[in-house]
Amino acid sequence: MARAMSHEIDHLEGKLFVDRLRGFKRDRIIKKIQKLAKAGMW
Repeated sequence: MARAMSHEIDHLEGKLFVDRLRGFKRDRIIKKIQKLAKAGMW
């Protein structure tokens, strides 16, 4: 239940999954998102 509440509060505050990541994982995901956005697929 706590995880679900935290998830919903994150939505209300405008936070995304990648905002909670750090380091290499975050950088890799952001680069993939940017590549998709440039291709018009995001």
